[in-house]
Amino acid sequence: MDNLLQYLRNHFKDRLIISGEIGDLLIWGERTQNGVRLLGLSCNVAANIRPGQKQLRQLLDSGTAIAASIGVPIMRIVYPLDLITNPQATLRINNQVVNKVDAPAIIQGLLGTRYNVFGTSKDVNKQINDVFHEWARAQLPKDYVRNDIDAILLTPEYELRDILEIKRSPSRKPDKWTPYVEDIRNYYMGDLLAKRAGMRFITLNHPNKFVPVNDDTTVGIHFIQRVILNPENIQSTRTLVQAREVIDFLDN
Repeated sequence: MDNLLQYLRNHFKDRLIISGEIGDLLIWGERTQNGVRLLGLSCNVAANIRPGQKQLRQLLDSGTAIAASIGVPIMRIVYPLDLITNPQATLRINNQVVNKVDAPAIIQGLLGTRYNVFGTSKDVNKQINDVFHEWARAQLPKDYVRNDIDAILLTPEYELRDILEIKRSPSRKPDKWTPYVEDIRNYYMGDLLAKRAGMRFITLNHPNKFVPVNDDTTVGIHFIQRVILNPENIQSTRTLVQAREVIDFLDN
């Protein structure tokens, strides 16, 4: 887990819903001429993860609440670890077992698209986190865009509050770091989703890869004000604080 997320969890406990730990919460969109149109969300989990865990339920519940608030579907996807290598592999999509050869059509039906050009190349700045990401890039429509949500912060009343994007940059300190234009569609989608859901979209940048984040760690808080895809431009403001002040900021 990212060191800043661990620090935040120590304070916020189960109010901080972290994606990528035992399941992934993804935003799905399709490229348009000058933007991205939101299609839906998904909660993805590998088949070897025990169902019913509290963190997984919270992840799905948060994704479901966001999707309902903006009027888009959410898909519950369980995928096998041999999804790519096993020709007979099956997925469970919204509790329906489907062969992997049929899954692209099922997903398109749920998201309301009818593309017939498939496969994308891996983004140069993006690591493949799991076999589903790798499979999706090869088998799903070329014009699809997917982005992981890093974390969701709930209010003390357990209502939706913030979508958090966490950026760790050991080689560029927080006073120099700004959102990378290579991630522009991810920022576009996160910003659009948050605005439509009435949430804040906040990027937190820190340098701590090998040491824990403590109260005095410098963190950059970035507010995305506007994202333009043509020409590519991310307009944002940065505030430098200590990690303890991030807690105070997020609590207000």
